[in-house]
Amino acid sequence: MVAWLFLAGTVLLPVLLIQVYDLTFWWEYGNGRGLQGRYWLGTVIPMLTFFAVGLLYFVPRRYQPAAHNALRSGMVLFNIVALLFYILPRYYL
Repeated sequence: MVAWLFLAGTVLLPVLLIQVYDLTFWWEYGNGRGLQGRYWLGTVIPMLTFFAVGLLYFVPRRYQPAAHNALRSGMVLFNIVALLFYILPRYYL
């Protein structure tokens, strides 16, 4: 149950908060901004933390240290791959 709450909170809470912000902006100024990427930047670390904690609850307790290291390594590897193969060639080469 806790795992599902972490996984659901990872996705739903930032979307809900950004939508509430956009709706209040709409009410005050008459136009909305939509879901812009710059608003997601502040939620990246909490989202990945809650996502990793939520996934670890599905793993048996004796494999959790190895799964935790695999998740951390996967996040770092994904960051390196995105930087070297998508961001650098697109914007700097």
